[in-house]
Amino acid sequence: MESLKNIIKKISWLLILNLVVTLIAASTRRGLDSIFFDFVPAIFVLFLILPLVSGILLILIQNKNRSYQFLPTLLIGSCLNNIAIVLVLGVAEYFRHGYAYRQFIDIFEMMQLFLPIFGISIFGGLIGLVIRGTSEQFKKYPNSKITIAFRKIFGSLFVGISVLGGLISLIVFLVLSFNPSSPWLNIIMADFRLIEILGVVQYYLLLVSALSIILIPLTFLANWGLKLFLEKKFVNKKLALRLRIYFYVSLVIFSMLSTYITSEFNVKTAEMKANIKESHVDIKDFKNIYISPFVEFDDVIIKQGDNFDIIVKGSEYDRIGLNFEKIGDTLNIKRSELETFFNTDTWTVENRDILFRAGSKHLTIEITMPDIEKIENEGANMVLENLEVDNLEIGLTHRFNNIKGDVEVADTLKLELKGGIINLTGSAKNLVINSGDCWVEMDKFIAEEATINAVNTSRLNVYVTDNMDVRSGVNSGIVNYFDEFEKDLTANNFGNDQIEKAISNYLKIQKHFSWKNRDDSHNFCTIENLKPDKELFPLYVWAYCGEYVIEDGKLKMLSGLSGPAKIDYPNELSFYDLSKFSYEAPRDGTLYSEDIEAIFPEDVQQKISSYDVGRLKARAEDYAFTNISNWNLIKQAIADCEIESVMQTHALEVTTTFKDGRKVTAQEPEIDYIFNIVDQYKEKCGEIRMATE
Repeated sequence: MESLKNIIKKISWLLILNLVVTLIAASTRRGLDSIFFDFVPAIFVLFLILPLVSGILLILIQNKNRSYQFLPTLLIGSCLNNIAIVLVLGVAEYFRHGYAYRQFIDIFEMMQLFLPIFGISIFGGLIGLVIRGTSEQFKKYPNSKITIAFRKIFGSLFVGISVLGGLISLIVFLVLSFNPSSPWLNIIMADFRLIEILGVVQYYLLLVSALSIILIPLTFLANWGLKLFLEKKFVNKKLALRLRIYFYVSLVIFSMLSTYITSEFNVKTAEMKANIKESHVDIKDFKNIYISPFVEFDDVIIKQGDNFDIIVKGSEYDRIGLNFEKIGDTLNIKRSELETFFNTDTWTVENRDILFRAGSKHLTIEITMPDIEKIENEGANMVLENLEVDNLEIGLTHRFNNIKGDVEVADTLKLELKGGIINLTGSAKNLVINSGDCWVEMDKFIAEEATINAVNTSRLNVYVTDNMDVRSGVNSGIVNYFDEFEKDLTANNFGNDQIEKAISNYLKIQKHFSWKNRDDSHNFCTIENLKPDKELFPLYVWAYCGEYVIEDGKLKMLSGLSGPAKIDYPNELSFYDLSKFSYEAPRDGTLYSEDIEAIFPEDVQQKISSYDVGRLKARAEDYAFTNISNWNLIKQAIADCEIESVMQTHALEVTTTFKDGRKVTAQEPEIDYIFNIVDQYKEKCGEIRMATE
């Protein structure tokens, strides 16, 4: 009976030990995905080591004579221990993230988990029987040569482990005592020094308690090794009791200080986050910018100005680890390499195993500089505000960051993209894109020529008016919106684009449909034929007209009108005289329905009642952005003496021929506006050939 009580007591202690180890592993930040000491997976400990060691110990704690007498305790103990492991893991994982999509207890799933580790425990029991049989033989023949050899081997091993562990612990203790800023502490805390959080007294008390927790078990292990090797104990019962008491006291102190660290860490973090400020960084004379991958959540805004200036906006906490450094003509923006960031090359989160790992930091960094030649962005989100440069190279490597903005490049814009999203407006003479696993939204960035080398799976939307050389792009989606726009000219149910163009130009000069609120604005109209089976006038159309300008690189609508109209013309000619067109449009208010019935056929009335203007609006905006951008390009080219000749039509359309042979077409805001600009720069640039219809 006494033996049974002793066995139950030992099984209970073993059960508690398993529960504690399982709970600690399951309660870590990553749960079953944790890796202890950077090389031991938690799942390996819980599903292999723990059941195996439990099976071995369930044999060694028994005092039986025959092998079959060990089996009942082994089976019962294995069941209890492994059921406890499975239950603790199930509950921990449920409360971590599983409650949203599965039931609290899944018996079938738990049985699938229980049976393999139960088998591992039984296998451990068999190993325990071998160990027990071997030890019995050593007891039976204590003076045999093999017994003495094993005692010396294991005694030396235990003493060696104890001495080596003790020396390493003392060295670490001394290093951390004399150097509280040691990088060895980075595995505990990334953003702060541990001594800053704890204070001096508590810091050294933590070191002493940790040293005691390590050295006391090593002392008992050394004593056991000496007992095996020399058959003599150096730690008596009284000393052993004192060491145990000191161990438990140190354990309590260490636990209390660990809790205190967590509390003070959260308080200090909150205080620093509440301290918002703005500061300037005094670095000048750089042409390039490099942003490290650790600068992951910051926003970098690049502006153009006469002087250099760097402004940092954000909290005191967000500035931790931020560093600006000028190397050559490059401004490097970096953060501590202990920052937690997602490595898109390996698809892993770096530095996630630090106990108090770095928190997410977000600053706004505004950089003003006269000129910029190269941007290499491996981390931050970036905005380029109205840059005008000769040549520019942009590199983007991080898959979850982006670069957006407005850039006017006189010659070549080169994009080296290994990931992320780039969304630019503006223009360039030459566009070079080398891309992989990225998204390029540049359908409102006008390039004359482009060379594209797209690998892996990239999505590229561009606007190239002349030659586009696609060298590689098998798995990528490449769309030239200039081609799509040209195709779309006759996509609105007109038999030929001359009719559509003539009606659009006519509506553009009718005050009912189109008017101006600003001298520098442009008016555009898009139309759709509501009765495409009717080839002769009158025609029935839906018109969408708008007044637009481009401000800060973005299209802005100032006024507009959308609605149905009846268009008439006296005869059919290849050339349409805008002065001979006429229209009828429904009046507003209560007369609208009456006019619809009077002006339009019944089938057209049905289309009008459910018409969706979305596609016409999109066409008008695309057309407006392209034309206004081209008009601004023409004005700048005239000012720079790059234009050879100008051709003007009656529909406000202007075609310019550059001295290098290029041709750019755009719509002028008012009739003869182009001639006024040419006259303005006549003295500077000389005569420019001009013609009109």
